[in-house]
Amino acid sequence: MWIESTPVIYLDSLGSRLSALAGRLYPSDGLELIAVTGTNGKTTITQLIAQWLDKVNLPTAVMGTTGNGFLDDLQVAKNTTGSAVEIRKVLSGLANKGAKYAALETSSHGLVQHRIKALSFVAGVFTNLSRDHLDYHGSMAEYAKAKLSLFTEHDCQHKVINADDSVGQEWIEILPDAIAVSLIAKPQTKQFMFASNVRYSEQGIEIEYQSHWGEGRLRAPLIGEFNASNLLLAFASLLALGVDKFLSKKPLPNLIL
Repeated sequence: MWIESTPVIYLDSLGSRLSALAGRLYPSDGLELIAVTGTNGKTTITQLIAQWLDKVNLPTAVMGTTGNGFLDDLQVAKNTTGSAVEIRKVLSGLANKGAKYAALETSSHGLVQHRIKALSFVAGVFTNLSRDHLDYHGSMAEYAKAKLSLFTEHDCQHKVINADDSVGQEWIEILPDAIAVSLIAKPQTKQFMFASNVRYSEQGIEIEYQSHWGEGRLRAPLIGEFNASNLLLAFASLLALGVDKFLSKKPLPNLIL
């Protein structure tokens, strides 16, 4: 079909194909992607991942609530997860600027609408699930299904799951390669990380952890049990990627959240 000498091609399910098509126009070869999904904690975890990777000279950008780009040069973003074309365009620009990794806040809307359909992730992180976006999804079951699709319908190599969340516990049962992360007790999985001791003070959080990689200690100037969970989830994703463990052996006084 032609409209004013311009060819128009009809495609079935164009929305699910846009991510792949946009990737042809905006390539981001060499850029490793980490997706973080869940109701709460996405922004904190993407920031932690980016700051830690920056500390080992792996330039890392974020995409999400606080903006898109490197931490010292964030550009305002309209949505947590942009359109399929926008995501590809931003990632291509970041790759051209030297980014080695990008940590993406991944919303349930973005997953259901196939905005990241053709992206491959070296790691995916699930934080937790509580009542949200039911006007869109209709039920908690559909909301959870949307989040789960990151791990079941997308190319996601390492699956880091919060085992202290009831939905996360269910997912661990159906994701045999999941890395289960807990503040409470040792998960009964082959791949795991859990806090053997947590101390809270005015200076922040100190966590002694054990994992299938080994054991160590995390310290960060953050407060609250929820941030202790965020720290473990972020750190587990980095260990899954093979980042050196020396990160856990010194305080991180310069974290800015």
